[in-house]
Amino acid sequence: MTDTPTRLGRYQDLVLLGEGGMGAVYRARDPALDRVVAIKVVTSPRPEFLLRFRREARAIAKLSHPNIVAVHDFGEDEHGNPYFVMELLPGQSLDKVIAERGPLPAELVADLLRQACEGLAAAHAQDIVHRDVKPANLVVDSQFRLKLVDFGIAHVDEGGDALTRPQSLMGTPHYMAPEMLRGERIDGRADIYALGLTGFHLLAGKPPFEAPSSIAVTVMQLSEPLPDLAIFAPATPPTLRRLIERMAAKDREQRPASCREIADALTRFLKEPVVDAPARAPRRNILIAAGSGVLLASIAVGGMVRGPHRPTPVHAPARPPGSRQGSGEPPVPPPPGTGPTTPPPSTMNAAAHQPLRVAVLKFKNLGGDPALDLLTEGIGETALTSLAGIAGLQLVERNQADQAIQEIDFGQTRYVDRSTAAALGAMTGVEVAVQGGYQKASGAVRVSARTVRVATGEILDTFNLTRPADNLFDLQDAVAAELRKRLVALAAAPR
Repeated sequence: MTDTPTRLGRYQDLVLLGEGGMGAVYRARDPALDRVVAIKVVTSPRPEFLLRFRREARAIAKLSHPNIVAVHDFGEDEHGNPYFVMELLPGQSLDKVIAERGPLPAELVADLLRQACEGLAAAHAQDIVHRDVKPANLVVDSQFRLKLVDFGIAHVDEGGDALTRPQSLMGTPHYMAPEMLRGERIDGRADIYALGLTGFHLLAGKPPFEAPSSIAVTVMQLSEPLPDLAIFAPATPPTLRRLIERMAAKDREQRPASCREIADALTRFLKEPVVDAPARAPRRNILIAAGSGVLLASIAVGGMVRGPHRPTPVHAPARPPGSRQGSGEPPVPPPPGTGPTTPPPSTMNAAAHQPLRVAVLKFKNLGGDPALDLLTEGIGETALTSLAGIAGLQLVERNQADQAIQEIDFGQTRYVDRSTAAALGAMTGVEVAVQGGYQKASGAVRVSARTVRVATGEILDTFNLTRPADNLFDLQDAVAAELRKRLVALAAAPR
């Protein structure tokens, strides 16, 4: 462990955050600008490490993008060791997120891949290939805003210095493109391959290729096709699955031509309703309502069989002769009557007897009248009391939803993007959300409410109630009674 200095240049109060084979990272305070920063320094005296470190600093300094860690300053310590000063990123790397939470929802993964592509597109425009794209080098904050970090082995097209010659094999074998492993000259499509495998990891909970040694992983990268996401992450919509399969093509000519192309495809995917998820698989979809800046629904993590999703081991069973990789077909034909469009009978029975998981979200004070603020909490609390004990309904506790909202730093007056909603939904497991708003006019208060099935984005029901403004308790009771009637019917309906 490196001895932690107390200061470095003008930077004070250093605290060691992490250390690796090439460098160490410290948290420090910049008294000149009164901000906290991260400082990366070299811990090895080996000349090639020093050269690579300086090259990393130059590479990042050429980039300015919201999805790439920002560099503030350069310098050398009293011993001549180089360092550079970066923004201090809140949150976690995606490998730690996966280790704690398991597989992520498909729409959240799509948004994370989109953000990574935006950053990589900016790097590629400067002739910089990252060469080590993986979950550990993608850092997200509490709202899943992503930044790409660690350009320590980036390939910079500066005439082919010894550290970036094609024969120099550097990177993580689990994510390295075949052309890198073969020692060929690389371009941005090597990052695309690594990002495709990263997408698989985020969806399945494990890297697609795993073996006891780096050599064995390398052999798999060169010779084995990508395992079928339709098996290992069945909730993945086919549109997203096919895109990841293209990104992870062994032949780089078969991959998308650029990260810009991928980012545009993911943007289109996120804007469109998800209607093509396999019928046999659980689904995780996000719904954000437009208008009023209010979150109107969360995310479904259940599907046909409700409950937390558990990843299937990433080693696929052997396929029958002639089966096609990436076709979406299971490796073994299903029994009669249980094909892709017909869930197995045990699954159907489980769905029929599982309660419907419902969350009643805070109602929005649309008019901003402070005299009505009590309805924000009051409508939901009264509704939950009315709904308690109904067969077929499982209610999400208000404190559970509020705690999840607080954890992801969600403000009630702020517009919530898709990734924030995914984080909230992943914590609560909501299948149907109840939400709405209220406002006062001409001595009366009008409440608008709706129920939304978040697995499809379908608005199941809406209603409006108006009561005199001098009897808010009567209004709360009326809304609760109406919600009870409608949710009882929903819970009893086939799903």
